[in-house]
Amino acid sequence: MLVYDAKDVTVIRNGRIITGFADGDAITIGQNEDAFSTLVGIQGDVSQSNSNDKTGFCTLVLKATSPANQELKADFNRGDNTPLQVINANSGGGTSGGTEARIKKLPEESFSNEEGTREYEFFIADYVSK
Repeated sequence: MLVYDAKDVTVIRNGRIITGFADGDAITIGQNEDAFSTLVGIQGDVSQSNSNDKTGFCTLVLKATSPANQELKADFNRGDNTPLQVINANSGGGTSGGTEARIKKLPEESFSNEEGTREYEFFIADYVSK
């Protein structure tokens, strides 16, 4: 029997482990474009063109009290392109990310009688998934 445990998923940004994730789909990572495009001619002949777009994205949803919020804001304000890796140590997992990831914009902040969340979206210039 395979058992999934969210504690076996680690996000590392510029050598630092990110903590304080919100509930739900707190980590999303993927490739921006399809690996190839297809063209079908009027007589049914098919050709494919490989995409050279190797960019990706990552979205992290943190609790408002996450200690990573201040670090990520500082990274954004410096305009840093730094490594970002998502490591899934669960059975069948792997590693995704890149060496040049940058935060697209600061998250919106809301305040309520309950703790809110902060959502960071990263552009990854050299996305790889293994």
